[in-house]
Amino acid sequence: MFALSFRADMQGELFSFWTPTLKQYQTIAAIGSYWRLLGISIAMAFGVAVLATALAYPVAYFLVFRAGRAAGLCLMLLLIPFWTSFLLRVMSWKFLLGSDGAINWLLIYSGVIAEPISGLLYSRSAVVIALVYVWIPFAALPISAALQRIQPELVEAAADLGATSWRRFWTIIFPLSFLGVLAAFFMVFIPTVGEYVTPLLVGGSRGIMYGNIIQDFFTKAADWPRGAALSVVMLVVTLLLVVFAARLVNVKAARMTASRSAISEQGRFSLLTGYFVGLIALLYLPLAVLFLFSLNAGTGLSFPFQGLTLQWYEQLFQSPELLRSARNSIIVAAVSSCVAAAFGTALALLFARFSFRGDKLLFALAMLPLVVPVVILAVALLVLFLAAGIDRSLWTVAIAHSVVALPYVILIVSASLAGFDFDLEEAAMDLGAPYGRVILNIVLPLIAPSILSAWLVAFTVSLDEFALALFLAGTDVTFPVYLYGQLRFASRLPMMIAFAVLMMIGTLLLVLIAEWIRRRGRPGEVR
Repeated sequence: MFALSFRADMQGELFSFWTPTLKQYQTIAAIGSYWRLLGISIAMAFGVAVLATALAYPVAYFLVFRAGRAAGLCLMLLLIPFWTSFLLRVMSWKFLLGSDGAINWLLIYSGVIAEPISGLLYSRSAVVIALVYVWIPFAALPISAALQRIQPELVEAAADLGATSWRRFWTIIFPLSFLGVLAAFFMVFIPTVGEYVTPLLVGGSRGIMYGNIIQDFFTKAADWPRGAALSVVMLVVTLLLVVFAARLVNVKAARMTASRSAISEQGRFSLLTGYFVGLIALLYLPLAVLFLFSLNAGTGLSFPFQGLTLQWYEQLFQSPELLRSARNSIIVAAVSSCVAAAFGTALALLFARFSFRGDKLLFALAMLPLVVPVVILAVALLVLFLAAGIDRSLWTVAIAHSVVALPYVILIVSASLAGFDFDLEEAAMDLGAPYGRVILNIVLPLIAPSILSAWLVAFTVSLDEFALALFLAGTDVTFPVYLYGQLRFASRLPMMIAFAVLMMIGTLLLVLIAEWIRRRGRPGEVR
């Protein structure tokens, strides 16, 4: 991608020898609209990150300090929307914010307004709303981890000295959890800078972001050198932000689970409990709207409904293209999850068992897919495959999905190894067992539940992934790409939603099974 950005144009063989030139960068520097759009994208990402982090903090506080024994259930309720289809979650806001959507219908029905508000959809505000909704569950995780590390003795001592709960929060709890807040902010901000899927669905011409012009140069405009140069500019900005974030947040330490804080303030139904319940209802509202539309007798996705029917579910198995795309998604997910589980487990064992020069750099590189904007990753992989003479196909999509799922596997398996008793490993080697046999006969069986859980998570990530598949799929497409292509056909959309609802239910079952397996697996326990 970097080398392609120094090409003057698309004339001749794309990857043949050419004279390097700065023409693309000179053009980008001279066109102010590129920089203006990059600034707008950064500002939107900043706003999304601030809002998502601010809304997620009370949720994290509730999970750690108020939920008590129900914390696991509450965390699962929070994360289930995050693991459902990204495309569906964003698309659901079209049905909520549209002129004939649920919000306008409710306001008109209640008499608040007489005419629909047309500015809700296809605007930058719609993009911000949809992205904040998507990122809240994800932002709550690093904040919860930071809150769990707070020593309860500090808070108890402050209470014994007469400090009010409000003062204890601002002088002890918030300062000690500030690194988690920063981690949440950057984990939302950096991927959002390069977002291009959400603007496509709910932004319209008024809500485009920097990632959209990169996509256009690789698709509609067919000017890959310009698109590569724009990608390099965004990559440089992103890496600078990652370096800045790494100086503030101990990324490697974040992969280990912390002992749960013993602080507990559970009891009566409080304002914080009400906030959590209300936020959970908001997270599930778009999913409920999608489910209702899959039962709507009419093809129009507007309120009020025209009756209830199951005909869309009955027609699912009469579409060979749809079934083929679903089969492709399952094949890609199975292959990529196996590859990610194998390499991720090996890397997790390496990081947990050995310290060597460059281990932090290797870990940071393995985590890059979590923070590098997906459009940059898609462009880089597309250029790499074509330069190597590899045609776009389901195999290229599977490779890309393996790269994306790798960090999830490393984090899940590393969390399991954090509580592993390595004395068992040393005892086996003292008895003469070679290290390879120790890994196969002792370590892997004890962490097998976590590996299986990581495999299921990787499978789920691949099954839902859209942005990479849009760039890298050939003539055979996965279901998310097929679904996106069918959005312009109103008559087919109810059937697409019905099938997507079924896939969403399947995804939720996989996540629940993965969590159940992870909780049953306790490494280090010898039975």
